[in-house]
Amino acid sequence: MGHILENSVYLELLRRGYKVHVGKVGDAEVDFIAINAEGQTYYLCLL
Repeated sequence: MGHILENSVYLELLRRGYKVHVGKVGDAEVDFIAINAEGQTYYLCLL
């Protein structure tokens, strides 16, 4: 079920015009790094 949530979040970020990457912040893994003209936001999808 977690992959469905992640896919929904990913598609919504794209719909809102973000460039979306997957990666790490320091030692922590994040599901998405969403980047737009205002900066970047980190997303972690949990159930």
